[in-house]
Amino acid sequence: DGGYVHAPGLAHAATAGILRSGRLSHRSSDPEAGALDIDLSSTRVRDALTLLEGMRRGQSLGALLGYRLERRLHDRSGGGLELDRFVYVLRTLAPLRAGKLTEQGQPVEEGLAASDVVDGLRLMEVPEATIRAKLVAGPDDQRYIVPPDAWAPPRPGEAEAVLAAIAELERTHDAVADLLLAEAVHQLVSGNPARAAAALDALGAGE
Repeated sequence: DGGYVHAPGLAHAATAGILRSGRLSHRSSDPEAGALDIDLSSTRVRDALTLLEGMRRGQSLGALLGYRLERRLHDRSGGGLELDRFVYVLRTLAPLRAGKLTEQGQPVEEGLAASDVVDGLRLMEVPEATIRAKLVAGPDDQRYIVPPDAWAPPRPGEAEAVLAAIAELERTHDAVADLLLAEAVHQLVSGNPARAAAALDALGAGE
């Protein structure tokens, strides 16, 4: 017995029922059991909607996640931790590739692509060991280090703080994925396969 689901309408109830049924059909021993662990709590939904609004305004998901990461590192600097200096290292590790060419015959994009920011999506794919090694080695181009070529490796607690911020980024990305998956299922239930495909495509392309 999966229990009861309270919903504001029949379409919402059907959406919740499908998602709930999909989750219950995966046993805990299934290696893919976490694929349908959908968490649509209010905090996660608000967080995801903020990112989707930024995407609607023309920014990529990778850039928006990168902005968040850099802001978190800046806000958490202090108290013996100097995290701002690792922003440049992460930018060189996962740079944002802006400036995509517009296909022939397509209208010119009016929105400006983000630059000089970490690509949050690419960074989440980098192994933790690689990130730790890069934080110790520093950026490849150390001309902007003061004094030049005198990069200081992370002090105790700094590498862990950077990795914790990246882990929070992964949870934010997971919230966006949960919201768009639920939206896609809801559109399918409502008989709108084109809108369902658009929701999933937004997540897959990150645009």
